[in-house]
Amino acid sequence: MKNKILKHCGILLLPLLVKYVLFLFFVDYDVYNASDLREDILFYVIILLLLHTKLFQNKALKALLLFGYVLYFVLETTFYLAVSSTFSSSYMYLLIDAGSEELKEFADGYFNWSILLVFISYLILFFALR
Repeated sequence: MKNKILKHCGILLLPLLVKYVLFLFFVDYDVYNASDLREDILFYVIILLLLHTKLFQNKALKALLLFGYVLYFVLETTFYLAVSSTFSSSYMYLLIDAGSEELKEFADGYFNWSILLVFISYLILFFALR
């Protein structure tokens, strides 16, 4: 049981590490703030605790929880890399309300290889978790 908890701790820590390593190399230091780091650590602890409750012993629910965790970090990290700004409700509104042409124009304007690296890293991480 102890090894399983340590394994979950390490695996769930990977998205945080990937995010902040990418920030170190690709994002301006002014974007960082302590509240974002606190939020990420709190989210990490909540997900870790939820993984060890009886509710998430079902493999499908566990996979859904892990997918949500990874999706959050993918969206947040790629947004930082794309526009060097914090993840905000404006961005969520853009994703939800924009038409396909607007999203295509946004993607064309902000795509870069570091974003692709984030997506590939997180996909590998997600499948490694399963």
